[in-house]
Amino acid sequence: MPVLETGGTIRELNDGETVVGSGANATWRLGGADLAARHFTVALGDDGQATVKSCSTQNVVLVNGRQLGVRPLPLADGDTIAAGTARFVYAKDASSLRPATNADNSPAYLVDERARMAFPLARRSVSIGRDAGSIVVVRDPQVSRFHADVRTEAGAHVLYSMGSAGTLVNGHGVAAPRVLESGDKIEIGQTTLLFVRGNLPPGVKVSQGPVPAEEDWSRRPTVSAGVIDTGEGPRVRRGIPWGIIVVAIIVIAAVAYFVMR
Repeated sequence: MPVLETGGTIRELNDGETVVGSGANATWRLGGADLAARHFTVALGDDGQATVKSCSTQNVVLVNGRQLGVRPLPLADGDTIAAGTARFVYAKDASSLRPATNADNSPAYLVDERARMAFPLARRSVSIGRDAGSIVVVRDPQVSRFHADVRTEAGAHVLYSMGSAGTLVNGHGVAAPRVLESGDKIEIGQTTLLFVRGNLPPGVKVSQGPVPAEEDWSRRPTVSAGVIDTGEGPRVRRGIPWGIIVVAIIVIAAVAYFVMR
């Protein structure tokens, strides 16, 4: 019978769907593993083929190191599923179980290519934004105070975008958590951050901590197209009221009429 194993615990996969998560509605409930209430599911088809899928686009699940979506992915004997802080191994039978593949533990950095500065991703969460308390401070009026985070999750580094102006990875907008791969380019405002694993590019220095701000960028409102973000939610930039404009046009037309008489 097909099984999942994690931390020495083996669970048989019966016909139908097994929901793995931390909530009361999970079929296999695991606490202390940083899982969502319903994190991912493993289903057995009539032919015995097992498939896995994430329960939400906001849940990070990796299969053999690759990010999984909400569409079912067929599982093969020995596949490793990473979610939260847990690693699961799928096997067609308990007798064929093998150890989970190890995550890549080589050092990871965000490199500011323009400043030639590398920021180690050694913490569980590394903040990016205009706020002076951010690990990666970006002095750009288009960048929110708390714009993005890179979190260590499922044995990988995951980008979460929160800024009103948005975040791009390799030219594409980030709408859901994105697992970073070496060489990915993160665009935040006018700043590009390169995700690097292992050796750093030549001439790049490692940051020793936050750099004191030359100006008080953290208190300035975020400037984007037609919107001001003060940190209390976006607010539409107000222009001249239409009523005043209409009255001004009528007055000008009346003056021109009397002058031309």
